[in-house]
Amino acid sequence: MIAVYYLLPGKAKWPWLLISSVAFFVLASSWKMIPYLLYGLIVTYFGAQWIQKTEDEKKRKTALVITIVLTLVELVALKYLNFFVIAARGFGKLFSVHVGLELVNIAAPLGISYYTLSLLGYVLDVYREVTPAEPNFLKHALFACYFPQITSGPVTRFGEMREQLFTPHAYDYETVVRGLQRGAWGLFKKMVIADRLSVIVKAVYLHYDSYAPLMVILATICFAFELYAEFSGGMDIIMGVSEALGVHLPENFNRPFFSKTLGEFWRRWHITLGLWFKDYMLYPILKSDGLQKTGRKLKKRFGKNAGKKMTTYIGLLVLWVAIGIWHGGSMKFLFASGILQWFYIIISESVQPALARLSGRLNLDHEHGWFPWVARLRTLLLICFGFIFICADSFGTGLKTVGWILTGWNTTLFYQPNWIWLQYALLALGLVVLFIADYMANSGIDVRTWVSKRGWYVRWPMYWALITMIILSVNFSTKEFLYAQF
Repeated sequence: MIAVYYLLPGKAKWPWLLISSVAFFVLASSWKMIPYLLYGLIVTYFGAQWIQKTEDEKKRKTALVITIVLTLVELVALKYLNFFVIAARGFGKLFSVHVGLELVNIAAPLGISYYTLSLLGYVLDVYREVTPAEPNFLKHALFACYFPQITSGPVTRFGEMREQLFTPHAYDYETVVRGLQRGAWGLFKKMVIADRLSVIVKAVYLHYDSYAPLMVILATICFAFELYAEFSGGMDIIMGVSEALGVHLPENFNRPFFSKTLGEFWRRWHITLGLWFKDYMLYPILKSDGLQKTGRKLKKRFGKNAGKKMTTYIGLLVLWVAIGIWHGGSMKFLFASGILQWFYIIISESVQPALARLSGRLNLDHEHGWFPWVARLRTLLLICFGFIFICADSFGTGLKTVGWILTGWNTTLFYQPNWIWLQYALLALGLVVLFIADYMANSGIDVRTWVSKRGWYVRWPMYWALITMIILSVNFSTKEFLYAQF
């Protein structure tokens, strides 16, 4: 596919990307999903044109609202309808009222959560006059379903992708090689590390009460590294393939487990999703007339500073609830990926002044020595608490798992998968290599550039070692990407 792209004349390059993207969508999903994809493309294409051609501000807002609602209707109906049905049933039971709603089983198109956010961002940017509406429907379609990113992001913006997608890129050996290197690194993280860790995680969480609490905690930490290796590895594959085509996608990870605070963690994890929700949801909520009015009332009652903080917390609550629902249409995602993170943030904000004063009295060095590593461990453990619910099959099971960790006891301490020594060695070596690479990158070293500057007698053994470990994992690795589910 990459070779064909560079062999084609300039004007045929972006149509080839579109053809490849549609083919990938059909092969990875189904041709029956094409109408769903077309629905979102048509609504946002004509909606953006309508907004741009309308001069009256009130009518422009009407066009924007209609476009957003029509776009979200499909996403909610296909991905989150059952969540609202279950919630309605729960409220019905609470008030002893029968809610005659049945669960639905509808297949959703591949990557709908990701391309819908990109399309909504495009429509909002047209409304804000940040970018002009794209007159060519096929180019609009390529932006939405560009094949490397459609399964799991990153969430892109039309303004930053327009020139890259539609400008023909000439063949450059260095660009292709660097892209393939990154793709191979992603395969290494996914196949050598993530898929092996998933064996431990699934076994323990399938019968969590058969294992000692310490083993459940270790399995949860394994899940944290499994999710990171898988998701960031998927991003490396996506961005590597795209880079080989000359298209540079926005970074989605920045070594999150080196974060010393939760706020820093979420600025480093799934970066494009966080920025999307901040720019297109949080800021409009904070500036909305309703919240501004509420803020003025809170300032009068509780004082200027307290009222301002409370107003921000309300906006953040709406934001995190939306993020939680986006991650999955169930209570466990709403809690673990949404409400819990909001709670962490407001508690952190509240205790930060006291902690700063305590640190000053103890003369703690926040940047050097042992303290940064303690802060990183604390952040990891707080994040892992939320992962308990993600690993569990439901919110209720998550609560039971937490209870087991706090009160359970069992002599079965460690899970022993039926592996030969090679599997243990590959997993351990893979984790060590991942830590070294991330540590170097966190220190400002471009690992690919560093490797390319080594002598051939160092560089090529490293390449072959990476390839060998991937090959040894081919039969072992059969699991699909977790984030492709969203």
